[in-house]
Amino acid sequence: MAELLLNSAVIFSVAKLGDRIVGTSLVQCTEPRECSIELLCVDPELQGCGIGNHLLRRAEHDGAQRLGANLSNVEVLDQRAWLTEYYERRGYRKMEGSRPYPHRLRAPAFLLRFAKQLTPR
Repeated sequence: MAELLLNSAVIFSVAKLGDRIVGTSLVQCTEPRECSIELLCVDPELQGCGIGNHLLRRAEHDGAQRLGANLSNVEVLDQRAWLTEYYERRGYRKMEGSRPYPHRLRAPAFLLRFAKQLTPR
């Protein structure tokens, strides 16, 4: 993780409430003009309060403005339908294909890819 955070093509954001970390996001260049948003997570007690929306908008802004991306990608576990709906409501579109989830779970799982066009502001 330390190596990842030292990479200039990676931007890690933290949402705090007082001294408490309540959310994170990471955006990185994956291809020329493309970025990947990862590690978008919010404290379960505070989900639904807008923290995730703020972190996602910040990651998209950083991807476009600081990394020069015009396309944002996210991957969502196929078993989390509520997450696919979350990204679709925010302008992401499901792309064709999937890939196996790289970690062992009780049941086989796949990562679905979603993409959204970014525009500089």
